[in-house]
Amino acid sequence: GTEVLVVDENNPVSNWRVGRVVDKIAGTDGVIRTYTINVDGRTLNRPAQKIAPLEFAPE
Repeated sequence: GTEVLVVDENNPVSNWRVGRVVDKIAGTDGVIRTYTINVDGRTLNRPAQKIAPLEFAPE
């Protein structure tokens, strides 16, 4: 899955946790609204607005 930062408005960006998307959950209209993310051995459900995908340029 895609690596993401889990947005935490109570902490600076440098303290946000990195997780890996393991599932996508669509709303009744078929649009992906929630993601299941593994972070530090725990599984979290977070809305799309609360995650930031990490992109790495290939070398």
